[in-house]
Amino acid sequence: MSDIPPSARRINPFLIWGIVSIILCGVLVGYNYLLFRNTQLVRANQMPPVKDVLGFALQDQSGNTITKAEFYGQPWIANFIFTRCPGPCGKLSQRMQELQESLPETVKLASFTVDPEFDQPPVLETYAELHEAKPGRWFFLTGDQKTMKQLIIKGFQLAVGENDEEIAKTEGLFVHSTNLVLVDRRGMIRKYYDGTNDAAVAQMKKDLAWLMKNDPAP
Repeated sequence: MSDIPPSARRINPFLIWGIVSIILCGVLVGYNYLLFRNTQLVRANQMPPVKDVLGFALQDQSGNTITKAEFYGQPWIANFIFTRCPGPCGKLSQRMQELQESLPETVKLASFTVDPEFDQPPVLETYAELHEAKPGRWFFLTGDQKTMKQLIIKGFQLAVGENDEEIAKTEGLFVHSTNLVLVDRRGMIRKYYDGTNDAAVAQMKKDLAWLMKNDPAP
C-alpha cells in the first residue's frame, strides 16, 4: 500500500482547467494565424505582377527630366489624361487630387499625357496648379508622340488612339484608358482600376495599403 493519502493523489481540477485553457488558446492562436495567412495569400494571388513598366525619361510640368527611377522604392499610381479633354480627364484628375490628399506622402502619382504635342511643360504646369499638384509628389509627364504612345501601349498595356472627327467634337481628339494603374516598389504593374468608379478606387486603396505593408523593399 502507498503511504500517500487518497486526497493527495487527486488531480487538482484547477490544474486540469488550466491545461485545457492553454490547449484551447493554442488552438485558437493557430487557427487565427492560418486564417490571417490564408487571407494574405489570397490577396497576394489577386495581385500577381503583370509586367515591368518600360523605362522612361520624360519632362514634367516644371521642365525637369523624370525617369522611372524617380518612383523606385515605394508603390505609385499612374493615370492617363490630356489637358484639353472635354471627357473624363477632369474627373480622373480630381480623383488623383483626392488621392494626393488621402494617401501617405511616400506614394507618388504620375499623370501621363496622351496629347504630348499640345501638352508641353508650361501647359502641364498650369493644369497641375489647377489641381493643386504638389511638386515632387504628383508629376505630369510628357515626351514626343512616339515615345508616349509606345510607353502607354507597350509599357502599361493600355490602348490609346485618335478619335474620328464626329466623336472628337464631344469627347476630344484622343481616346485613352480611364484606368488607374497600381505599380509596386520595383516598377512592376500589379493591378488596374477604373478611375471613374468609387468602389474600384476604394479597392485600390486597400490593395495599396497591403502592398506597402507586405511587399518587401527592393
